[in-house]
Amino acid sequence: MYEAFDDGNFTSGVVWGGSTGSWDVNSDSDAGPGATCSLTARMNVTTATAGRVYLSTAYSNWQDAQEWSFWLGRRGQGLTAANSMAFWLYADQADLTSTSITGYRIIVGDNSGGDEIFLQRVENGAATTVLASAALTNGITDIGLAIRVQRTASGQWTLFTSSLAIASGGGVSAADCPSVEASNLQGSAIDNAVALTGTGYMGVDVVHSSGASARSAVEFDNLSIATQIQAIPGCTDPTACNFDALATEDDGSCEFAVPGFECGVIPGCTYAAASNFNAAATVDDGSCEFECSIPGCTNPAALNFNSAATVDDGSCVLPVPGCTDPTAFNFNSLANTDDGSCIATVFGCTDPAAFNFNSSANADNGGCIAVQPGCTDPSFDNYNPYANTDNGSCANGGTGSICVGDLNFDGLINASDLSIFLAVFGSFCE
Repeated sequence: MYEAFDDGNFTSGVVWGGSTGSWDVNSDSDAGPGATCSLTARMNVTTATAGRVYLSTAYSNWQDAQEWSFWLGRRGQGLTAANSMAFWLYADQADLTSTSITGYRIIVGDNSGGDEIFLQRVENGAATTVLASAALTNGITDIGLAIRVQRTASGQWTLFTSSLAIASGGGVSAADCPSVEASNLQGSAIDNAVALTGTGYMGVDVVHSSGASARSAVEFDNLSIATQIQAIPGCTDPTACNFDALATEDDGSCEFAVPGFECGVIPGCTYAAASNFNAAATVDDGSCEFECSIPGCTNPAALNFNSAATVDDGSCVLPVPGCTDPTAFNFNSLANTDDGSCIATVFGCTDPAAFNFNSSANADNGGCIAVQPGCTDPSFDNYNPYANTDNGSCANGGTGSICVGDLNFDGLINASDLSIFLAVFGSFCE
């Protein structure tokens, strides 16, 4: 349903009842910022007495979810308990002034502090506040308000308004769209005490004092009621840390406390030296872990591999195969892994030309004896006691040699003979 009073009366289109003689449809609005050609309903009480007037219209298409939006203007008169204005979202009676009325209403105007916009539940004439907005500046006399109210199937009521005026002449005008301008969230609450069923009524209800300004102080326009409410995204899980009571549509943003901790607490390891340090943690949960560094060789192929080591210290010794027996002939001082190749050392004369050459020796012992040819048979006249290799020269008679200086009787005078001479040089003959 939509009502903008474009027909200029209260009987065409949306039919209004109540104090219709105390209301007019004005072509222009002068509440708040004012508007021209707005065709706005304005209170016009001609009798100079205090009283209460209303307009109501029947509505029966109630749904599980509803959204109301409308514009209310105030001109020439401050808000007080004696000069209040209300809009009934749902009433069980057409007479909005009835003392036994039940329903829900938006009302503004009281005598205490600022002027809040209240959502009230009324049962048999008794009002209970469901939620309240921030306060308008008290005493301002000329304002325009866009108001939007949502009710979900679960009974959650949400109140939105345009920016609240802080001085006369402020707010929004009758030409503005309330469903758009009323974008400031004022609060939300659950209330299911009164069911919206059957034929109900909506309308404006005004209490006024006797002054001329008070009797024409209220304007009303652009009423809309819809069943497709604007969703409010947020976390709808009441157990979440960021539960939003105003949200009507869960957007997946819910955040939950860690079990055993309150919301906002992030448990973790807060010790910076720990391997699992958590910079985001706000409280230490005793979970810190520390890794002790164990230096050593971490190469499994190395001779000194250390399975417990966590840090390689460069000490790995790789295998060098060879003979590791220092007494062996083929001992390898660089080898660290014996490969079974060791050969036992056999000392002896390794000079094949020597008299005492040992073919089994692999280590020369410095005992090689040079070959001394000559007659090795003492029975012969030319027996040579220094000879170690018989050269077949043994004979009897004569000196055994016709060559002076051939001391070894080999038919040559050479270094061998000199060796024999030097061996006996300086000795005494017996």
